[in-house]
Amino acid sequence: MGLMKWLTIRQENNKTKEKVRLFRIMIRDHINEYLYNGEGRLLSNHTEEFKQYLIDELERMIQEINTADFPILALRKLLSSLVLSFASYMVLALTEEEKKAMEDYAEVPWISGQLYHNLPAISEYSEELKKARWDGNIADDDLHDYCYAQGRKLLFYANGLHYFRVVFDDTAGDKDWFRPLIVANMIWWENQYRFLTDMENLGLDIVLGTTYSEFGKFVYSGIKSPFYEFVMFWDKVTKELGFPGQHHFLPDRPGYNSSP
Repeated sequence: MGLMKWLTIRQENNKTKEKVRLFRIMIRDHINEYLYNGEGRLLSNHTEEFKQYLIDELERMIQEINTADFPILALRKLLSSLVLSFASYMVLALTEEEKKAMEDYAEVPWISGQLYHNLPAISEYSEELKKARWDGNIADDDLHDYCYAQGRKLLFYANGLHYFRVVFDDTAGDKDWFRPLIVANMIWWENQYRFLTDMENLGLDIVLGTTYSEFGKFVYSGIKSPFYEFVMFWDKVTKELGFPGQHHFLPDRPGYNSSP
């Protein structure tokens, strides 16, 4: 092996080691924030046994990604799935006051923070909620707490895998796709829940609302800039549907983490 080739490989190995070191710091802080320093707001009020279960599950996901034929695609696919599930619960647990405090979607007109008032009716159209009520005999009054807890658990996994992206250089700085994907899925779920239960429409065309569900496809396809591609797709669809210039309301401000 020539000297220059050896130096290149050595340099690449050092870059990888630095990325792994950074990820270890990020994941350590992430675990502490969610499981130990959250003062009950996140998951710190659970038992040590349950906390270890969450850590073990996150580690299992990371190992599964590492052993995949195409790790970056496996990471994106799993992360997209977790975000979709998280959004389905979070939009149901969100209150009006909590929405005001969330910078990513405080001004989004199509996320209301009001669906929790109708959880018993909505649960009839959610297979996960119906099964949870069947398995755990969850009363109507407990549905809000259940959705909140499920959402926090899924966000713990999603943020953990989101940090893992740094190892693969799969971040896009100020135009990253992770937080916009969360908001897009929350908008889509709210639109779906309202349509299925004949609740008042918030002014979002039902077909246009479905457009948000396409964001995830850009992510797990492996395309380099999913957020950019979705915005281009959004502009095309809004023109075709007769809503030219309609804003997508997805956050494009700097920042790496999601709103907790």
